[in-house]
Amino acid sequence: MTPRIVILGAGPAGLSAGLWLKNMGFDPMVLEKDDRPGGMLQFNFLENGWVLGHPGVTGQELGRRFHAHAASAGVAIRTGVELRALRSGVCGGLALVLRADEIVDAAALVVATGTRFRAAEILRGVPGADALASGQLVCGPYAFLDLAGQAGKHVLVIGGGDNAYENAGLLLDAGAAVTILMRTRARARRQMRDAVEGRPGLAVHAQGRVLALRREADDVVVTARAGDGEIRFPVNRIHILAGYEPNTAFLADVLPAAWESLLRRDPAGYLRVDAWGRTGIPGIYAAGDVCNPDFAGVASALAQGARAARAVARDIRGPDGMSMLV
Repeated sequence: MTPRIVILGAGPAGLSAGLWLKNMGFDPMVLEKDDRPGGMLQFNFLENGWVLGHPGVTGQELGRRFHAHAASAGVAIRTGVELRALRSGVCGGLALVLRADEIVDAAALVVATGTRFRAAEILRGVPGADALASGQLVCGPYAFLDLAGQAGKHVLVIGGGDNAYENAGLLLDAGAAVTILMRTRARARRQMRDAVEGRPGLAVHAQGRVLALRREADDVVVTARAGDGEIRFPVNRIHILAGYEPNTAFLADVLPAAWESLLRRDPAGYLRVDAWGRTGIPGIYAAGDVCNPDFAGVASALAQGARAARAVARDIRGPDGMSMLV
C-alpha cells in the first residue's frame, strides 16, 4: 500500500514537498485553506529577479507554474479545505478531520502554511485609524500596485525592512514624496538602504510609532512619535509594510493538548525544526517560511519542501530509501 502523506499549504514549500514525495513513490495530498494555490506568491505582483531560471516572471506566474508542475506530476491538490482536528490514526499514523467530518488518514504530515503579512492591526487602537477612506490605507504586497498613480503625492511607509525600503524607492522613482516610519531601527539590507536614504523627497524616522490619524478631505494628518519628539504631517496614503507572521496559531485549535506541548515554537510563533524539518511531534514535519524566519523566500521554501519530503522517506523507509513496509 502506498503511504499517503498530507501537506498543509499549497505555496512553494508545500508544492515542492508534494512533487518530491510523488517522485519518490508516495501518495501526497496537498490541502490548501485558500481557494487558490500559490501561497504568498498570489500577492507578489513584481517581476522576479531572484529565482534562478525565471527572470522577469512575476511571483503570481511563478505560483501558477509551480502548481501546474505539481498537478501534472499527479500530486493531488485540494483548495478551500480547512483542517478541524488532528489526532492519532486507528492503525497508526495520523487522522485529519476536515469540514463535513471528512477524515483523511496519513502516514505523515508536512506543515507548509507559510506566513501572512501584517496589516491594519498595526494601527489597532490608534485614534482615527477606523475613519480612513478606502484606498488611504494599503497593506502588504498591495502597496506595490498603482505606484505611478502616487506621483506628486505624499506616502507614509510604516516599516523598516527590505519591503518598506523597496517600496519607498519605487515611490520616489514614480515622483512621490515618502516618509518612512519604523518602530525601532532599519532592518533592511545596507545595499537597499544606501540606494534610498538621502534621496530628495524622503524622510526617515526611527524609534517611531503612529499616535493619531485625522482624515481631512483627501489627506490624512499623521501625528507620530519619532525618537524623542513628536511630529505632525499630512499624507495622501499610508502603506503598511511591517513584516510577516507565521501561520501557526491554528495548530493550538487542532492538536490534542498532549501534542501541543511537544510542538516547539520561537517567541514569534515560527515552528522550530531539526535539520531535516522534523517538529517535536513524531510524524509531523514543517517546511518553508512557517519555520524559517531567518531566510524566508521562494528559493529556501522550495529547498525545504524537498528536504521535508526526503525526511519523510527516510523515516518511513529507512536511511537507504528502500521501503520497510513490505
